[in-house]
Amino acid sequence: MSTQKTIYPLQNTIQNYDWGTTDAFTNLFGWENPKNTPRAELWMGTHTKGPSIVRDEGIPLQQLIKKLAPNKTGNAANEQGELRFLFKVLSAAQALSIQVHPSIQQAIEGFEYEEKHGPDQSASDRNYRDKNHKPELICALTPFVAMCGFRSISQIDTLLQPLSTPWLSAWKEEWSKEPDDHTFKLKNAYLELLKLDKEKQNEYSNNLLDAIRAFIGAKPSNEELQLYAKQPTLSPYMECLLLAEYYPGDIAMISPLLMQLEYLEVGQALFLSAGIPHAYLRGTGLEIMAASDNVLRGGLTSKHIDLKELEKVMSAEKSEAAHITPVKDEHGFLNYNAPVIDFHLQVGQIEADNSTQLFLDNAAILLAVDHEVCIKHGKQDICLNAGESAFLLADPQAYQLKGQAKVAIAQAGD
Repeated sequence: MSTQKTIYPLQNTIQNYDWGTTDAFTNLFGWENPKNTPRAELWMGTHTKGPSIVRDEGIPLQQLIKKLAPNKTGNAANEQGELRFLFKVLSAAQALSIQVHPSIQQAIEGFEYEEKHGPDQSASDRNYRDKNHKPELICALTPFVAMCGFRSISQIDTLLQPLSTPWLSAWKEEWSKEPDDHTFKLKNAYLELLKLDKEKQNEYSNNLLDAIRAFIGAKPSNEELQLYAKQPTLSPYMECLLLAEYYPGDIAMISPLLMQLEYLEVGQALFLSAGIPHAYLRGTGLEIMAASDNVLRGGLTSKHIDLKELEKVMSAEKSEAAHITPVKDEHGFLNYNAPVIDFHLQVGQIEADNSTQLFLDNAAILLAVDHEVCIKHGKQDICLNAGESAFLLADPQAYQLKGQAKVAIAQAGD
């Protein structure tokens, strides 16, 4: 391994989860998909379930990092060679599970408790697999729809008011009696719905679907729902119907009436901190997160749900979605400055006639998003096709980027 190298092209893992799209990676990167397989996430990093491989060396990225001098990676990785962040291209055709992530303190306490009392770290019903928090940022590459944080009580009241079902009226009455305490009562009432057995959830879901259809005066066909999903005006009622198509009988389909819906244009971004309930509903985006597997799920999934632990971690307050407005620097890169030190995202448009300079105090992963980009540094001159990425070392000398392409750079924060 030459010590003069600073650019290491990567071979990355695609995660084929059922909720993934079949065409997004073809549209973005030109990657064919002859078997029409759902392709949900492209992972770039050192995660053990999908580690990047250093293409020319044939070794995992973590192994390369461990061989490097600390000044070549900065604060990007720990002593074990693990990056502090995981970088992804995420593409969803349908809703991901409703989930919440713990704070660092909650993660430490939860991890230590489960280490003593079980289950085993590899068990499917394990909640805390490490001692880290898991803040995350999603930046839209296509129009992107997310659901995050509870609405205000007045908003929820307005949305529920025209829906006539006996159980919904009684349920709402329980948490709206005492205004001074209703946000916590709302959270607890929401969790009580999720605790219902499958038969009761199915009954309540069908009742709610009938009430929504009666209110909107239609029973949309699957084709009509898919047409709705492609337009920018969001309807909480239509979102409930969409969720019911994908997750029949799951009472969590009520969530769009209780949580805020967010529509992101290309280039817009959301930051999600600890405690905020959220679910990505559809679209393709760049996702960057702290290196952690701590996820507490609340519905719209066949995976493990621990509602007792979810209650501890989920925020009861109305949550304002944290829209991150990018700041352009002197080199033309848009900087998405999230309020954490775990990660930082830059996105830039490289113009064909000019060379763009990239300065790195910390090691980073650079992704060619839509077309070929060439990277020159020292004696190396390497070109990446759309969808390909490279690990770049920290160096005081600028990297020179050429091409006609959008690039995304993931690194640790300051």
